[in-house]
Amino acid sequence: YQFARLSGVGSQLESERVIRGLPYGLRRELMSLLYRDLVASNPLFVKMDDVLFTTECCSRMTMMFWPMHDVVYRRGEIASAVYFVTKGLVNMIKAGEGQKFTFKTGGLPNEVVERIMLPGSYFGEGSVLGFKRRNKTCTTRTACRFAVIAKEDFADLIDMYPRAYKILAK
Repeated sequence: YQFARLSGVGSQLESERVIRGLPYGLRRELMSLLYRDLVASNPLFVKMDDVLFTTECCSRMTMMFWPMHDVVYRRGEIASAVYFVTKGLVNMIKAGEGQKFTFKTGGLPNEVVERIMLPGSYFGEGSVLGFKRRNKTCTTRTACRFAVIAKEDFADLIDMYPRAYKILAK
């Protein structure tokens, strides 16, 4: 546990692989320990205040890394995951006045940073609220680390815990 928690990027990726190979009960307990700080500080989880929901969320999280100034996803892409920022800053970008996003431009001309997501924030939850395509582009402002839950896993969680859907939909 301490190795996975305190180690660097390369070691973190290796520890994720080792953790995924553990029996379900042990993996679930270990993942809860690894992500409990994120869960304790994240607005979604705090509002839920359901230990089973947060434990189940933790067991489905995967750690992912993005370099500085990289695109996490683009407007118009099909949604695939919910992202929880654990380290770094993320730009939420919208198209400038009268400018449409295209995959060609990558949203660069006239882009407007609408919001900066800080550690403890989450984004991409629209993918489980019925939106099939992303409505904004997200880029990393600094090197980032995310805890990510796949759309299918999060949809399962919402089915198991309908109260979570009501909190997200607000």
